Amino acid sequence: MKIKICILILAFLLTISSFGQTFSFNDTTFNVGDSLTTEVYFDFTPAMVSDVSLPFIDSLVQFLKINNKLKIEIASHTDDIGDEEANLTLSMKKSEVIIYCIVLNGMNERNLTAVGYGNSKPIFSFAQIEKMKTEHEKTEARRINRRTVFTIISTETNN
Repeated sequence: MKIKICILILAFLLTISSFGQTFSFNDTTFNVGDSLTTEVYFDFTPAMVSDVSLPFIDSLVQFLKINNKLKIEIASHTDDIGDEEANLTLSMKKSEVIIYCIVLNGMNERNLTAVGYGNSKPIFSFAQIEKMKTEHEKTEARRINRRTVFTIISTETNN
């Protein structure tokens, strides 16, 4: 499953941008303001991106090299486990580490913005998770809440 997701994301990110502010992926069109949500995996701490996520980071770098006028917001989210302030710090650190990996691969960080939302914008709220019947459902909902969203916020020509 993870490999299929990485291949799908890889295909998206290697797509060459079309003219203007529209970016195509198969039959889907993305514009400024559109987002790609994915899981970026980390090794035990947010200080190191997991090897399983490195192909995604590499693909993102290639996409940004082709589309070097794009400004991208990298926003990380956590689940509801743990202290709210710690989750906010953790999510910001994850976004910063992703930017660090991108910069290490030759990109300029001026087009990248790190944001950490902690658990403040869940897909599944704490109340929804508590109403779930099985631990498996709760675990899966929390996994979905732990995500990174890459949003095209602008291009250099439309600031």
